[in-house]
Formats: sequence, structure tokens, C-alpha cells
Amino acid sequence: KDIFGRVVRNGDIKGTWNRSKLMVIGQARTGKTSTIRSLLGKEFRSGEFSPSTVGASLIQTNSFALTKPELDLSTSVNGDSSRKLGKSYSKSWVADETGDIDYTTELATRLTVSEIEELEKEDRFSWRKKNVAHLSRKYVEPPPPVEEADDENDSHPANLSDDEDNTTQERPFMRKREAKARFDEKLLTMPRYGKNSVSFTIWDMGGQTVFYSLHHLFLTKYGIYLLCFDLRRIYKESKEDILFLKFWLKSVILHTETAPIFLVGTFADEISSKRGLQKVDGLLKQVLIENNNNNNNNGSTVARNPKDRFVYFPIDNSSGNGIDYLRYQIENVTLEQEYVSREVSLRWIRCLDRMLAKKNKAWVKMKNVKSVVKQYGITSAEELDEMLRFYHELGVLLHLTNTAVLTDIVVIRPQWLINALCMIVRDEHVHKFDMDEMENVGLLDDVKSLLADGLASRDLIEYIWRDDEVDFLLDLMRTTMLMSDWQFNDERQYLIPSMLTAPGKRVTPSESYTSQNPSCMFDFSETFLPFGFFERLICLFVAHSGRQRNSREAVLSNSSGTVYFGEETVLHLEKTEEKIYVQVEPAVRASWCLKIMRSMLHKINEDFLQSKLRWQVKFKGVRGYISYELAMNLKLKPWFDFQSEDPVDIRTIVNSSLW
Repeated sequence: KDIFGRVVRNGDIKGTWNRSKLMVIGQARTGKTSTIRSLLGKEFRSGEFSPSTVGASLIQTNSFALTKPELDLSTSVNGDSSRKLGKSYSKSWVADETGDIDYTTELATRLTVSEIEELEKEDRFSWRKKNVAHLSRKYVEPPPPVEEADDENDSHPANLSDDEDNTTQERPFMRKREAKARFDEKLLTMPRYGKNSVSFTIWDMGGQTVFYSLHHLFLTKYGIYLLCFDLRRIYKESKEDILFLKFWLKSVILHTETAPIFLVGTFADEISSKRGLQKVDGLLKQVLIENNNNNNNNGSTVARNPKDRFVYFPIDNSSGNGIDYLRYQIENVTLEQEYVSREVSLRWIRCLDRMLAKKNKAWVKMKNVKSVVKQYGITSAEELDEMLRFYHELGVLLHLTNTAVLTDIVVIRPQWLINALCMIVRDEHVHKFDMDEMENVGLLDDVKSLLADGLASRDLIEYIWRDDEVDFLLDLMRTTMLMSDWQFNDERQYLIPSMLTAPGKRVTPSESYTSQNPSCMFDFSETFLPFGFFERLICLFVAHSGRQRNSREAVLSNSSGTVYFGEETVLHLEKTEEKIYVQVEPAVRASWCLKIMRSMLHKINEDFLQSKLRWQVKFKGVRGYISYELAMNLKLKPWFDFQSEDPVDIRTIVNSSLW
């Protein structure tokens, strides 16, 4: 108890937090949620009782300490011994059902257990007699505060309200009374605080395509990625499923570079032979080879299955086959990550707990965060940025820094933000509107407009969000280019590009649209064209169009569109798997439009993809498309006809398009 008291009251003490983010991704209906339930040791629910995840669901966990299993390398996942071997694995992860984890006590307990273990190794004296002397050598007790009397209100969280001035005076890191209240000797015997235990923030990501435009907000480097797929469909060589696997591999590598990826094949018991599992392994190895060739990645991010000698982990959630071994390998790989073993000061953890303790707030302003952390001795802007970046990468909170507006906000309830966004960006098949309710409140036509045309009215948004931080959420969606103001009528409407549907018929071009109009192409085949990129380009186009006098209303689908810049200029866009085609009319505006398009593409790449995406600009010539460099050298008209273009401030156009 004395050791714990000294540890928990010293903000300068550092220890490994042993925490990571676990992102479970993949197509819809591949068993992602069931896999999480299996890893948590929960009862299997059949498909009819397992609803699809909407957006994402967050779960905080703790695992038991690892025990190295005795592996029978000759046994495949279909053998009974996979289940038997699991007896020596970590049995399950413990999910936090309360949503009220005390991270300060968690780290202090881990440090206390570590100190006790060190003392017990010293055979010269009993650790109970020596703990104070030993502790005084290792940890320096902070000087006592001038006023040591306990404050009845000291255990209350720091005030994060925007409407009140917070004290910025540095307070004692923790008073004795609070330290005493936090101590629970039962914690010291719990294996989850051992040095080989690891905790996760599990993100169960919805697999419906409509949610993909949100995923870039949450894919970070400090994480382990479980890419789930249906073994039965890959075994049958489903082209659609193989394409989705390639897409997810490229997406994770693009956003995270080196984060470990586990390929997890579900429904393994329905593949009757080991030869069938080996066939799937061969198909996946081919996918990895193709991805590596296209992305200059050597495949080292994909975790191997040493027991079956596969590049994936076959499991079956109904029987539990393969689950224990998968869990063990996830823990092993996680503990090898550098960020997991990084030492974190108790001061940082205390600041996190103070922010999260504000139950009635989902996000806080940066000025309030600064006020809180200053009370615990963090005065450096560099340290604050480092701390927030660390927590963001781990998925404990969200701090997006793409723009000044986002940088000023810290989201302390990521689940709240996901839920709010997915009330607008939604898959009607799994997240249906109550049409009777919408008709009763007079919003039925508004809902139909959202589902058919991707247009959300202000009235609908305010009703769905129930006035819950509406302006903040609108600003966030604008700034992340998830929406754009629709300024083509007198109604207050917003375009949600990810809600656009496939065209029932080809988008109708203007009367002057012909194959003779100048055409260019943005070719992303060198990397790939991520979901959400085209949608964000549409956002910027529509925002700019709405600011031009006499622009006609844009005609859009999820893969094509016609956008007007004023009375004369028209852009026709069409997206394929790896390319975006653009035609401009009249030809005299081609050079002007090219500058705007290139600037917008670079802004999206810089703000949301860390400038990692690569593409080539090509122009249609007599015998096909030619490169940008060749077209520029040839001064290809009208694209490089500088005499015909008007002067344009590209930066002003792009930045103003966000608002």
C-alpha cells in the first residue's frame, strides 16, 4: 500500500502502458463482430441474432498475462488439438462494461506490481521491510503542497466547460486522501497488470461501403489490424471479395505504413479439408504479391501464421476453432510494437483521466485542455501536442490536425462522434429510418431527398442530431470534406457525397457536350484510388460552384457528375476503379480548370492522406492519352494555352471551398 501511495502521487514516474488499438475491418457480413465476441470469450450468436455494425463500435479491454503455449506445428486449425492447445493460451480478454476505466490507477498498479516483483527478486531482505528504502532510491517523492489538507471537491474532474474560466494554477499531483481511496490490494493479484499483459481499444468497423469515407479519420499507425474475410467466398475465388481484400490492404498500408495486419478467415469449419485451406493460402499469397508490386511494400506488415504456415489465420466463431491461437498471436505481435513498450508518465495518464471524467462533454476546446494539463505540470506546447498525438494514435481520443478548426477540438468520446456521423452517413439497409416517425414530424420528403440525392436539409439534421452540437458537427463535416453547402436554391441543404447513389442512367450532359471537348484523366493506378477521394473532390467542386454567379445545379451520382462554374464553364466527371476522367467545356476554360483541379487534388492528398497518394495526369490526344510532361512540352492546346486563361488565385479558391 505504501508503494502504491508513493507511485500514484508522483506524476514524474514513467511506465509502459501496454495499450494498443485493435481495428477489426473488412466487408459486411464476414463475422467481424462475432470474431470480437470470440476474442472476448463471449457466447457465439448466429447470423440471425447478430446485427451489422453501424459505423463503428468501440470496446475497451484488458487481457490476462500471456503463457507461452506448447505448439503442435503439425496440427491444422481443423484438428481438435487446436482447441486443446488453447488451454495454455490467454483465455479471453476482459471487456470494460462500465465505460469508466481509471487509467491512472491502472498504470500505478502496473508500476506497483513491477516494483514488488523487483523487490521479491532481491533475497537480502524481505520486500516488506525494504520497500520504503528501495522506493526512495528509484522514485523521488514530489515536494508536499503548501496546503496538505484534503479538499472534499478535489476528486472532481477539472472543469472543461467553455463558459467558465478554469484555474491554471498548478495543483498537487494527487492528495493523500485520493491516493488512499484508489488503492485496492485485490488489483495487485490480477494478472492483467503483469508485464506481459496488454490492453486494447477495439474498433469494430462497419463493413458497408457507405462508411468507408469515414475510415480515414480513424486509421492510425499505433494499431493492430484484423482484416476479416469469408473463407468460403475466397475459396470459390469470388472476384468481388478478392478486390475488397486488395482495397483494405492498400488502405491500411497507405494510412499506417507499417502497422501489423492479421488476415483472418472466418467460417473455417465449412472448408472440409486442409487442402482447401491451402488453396486459400495460395490465393492470398498471390494477392500480397500483386499488392507489393504496386505499392513498393514487401508484405512485412502482414502477420504470418507459424502453426499452419499460412499468411492468414483460419478461425470458426461457432465452434471456437483457432480463436485461442489467434488471440495469443495478436498479443505476441502487439507486445513487439515499439509504442506498446514506450514509457508514459503518470502525469500524462492523470491528464487523460481528468479530460475523460467530464461525462456530459463529448469534445473540448484546446484552451480548456491546456488549462487542465497545466494544473498537472504540462506547460510546453510541444509536450501537449506529443501527448495528444499519442492518445489519438491509440484511439483513446480523437485529435485531428488537418486544419486549424479541427486542431482546436479534442474529441474525448470517439463513439459519440461515430454515432453522430453515422446518423447522417448511413446505409439504409442496416440503419433504417423510421418512416412513420419522419412523416409525423413532416420530414419524410427530406429523408427521401437524402437517400435519393444525397441532400440533407438543415431541418432533418437538427432533428436527427436533436440539437446536439449541430454547428460543431456541421463544421467538422465541412472541414473533413464529408459535406458541402448546397447553394443552388433557397433551402438550407447540404450535399453528403457518400450518400450519392449509382446512376440509374448516364448523367445528362449539356447540349454542347461532345467527344470533341478537351478531356484529361487522373490515373491512380500507381497506388490506388481510395474510397472517399472522389467524394471529397465532388465536395470541393460543388462548394466552388455554389460561389460562382449563375451556376446551375450540379447533377451527381456516386461515380459521375456534371458541375457548373458560372454561366459558361462546365465540367463532366466520371470515376472508374483507378481513374477519374474530366471533360471541360468550352475549350477556352480548360487551362483554368486544370489548375483548379490539380490544386484541389493536392489539398485532399495533403490534408487527409499525408501526401502519400500518387497519380499521373494525362491528356487525350489524337492517338490516345499522353503524359503531362509531353503535353506541356508540346504546349498542347487548350490545356497549355496560357493566353486564353484568366488570372486565378488557386489557394483562395481551394481554401474558400471548404466553407
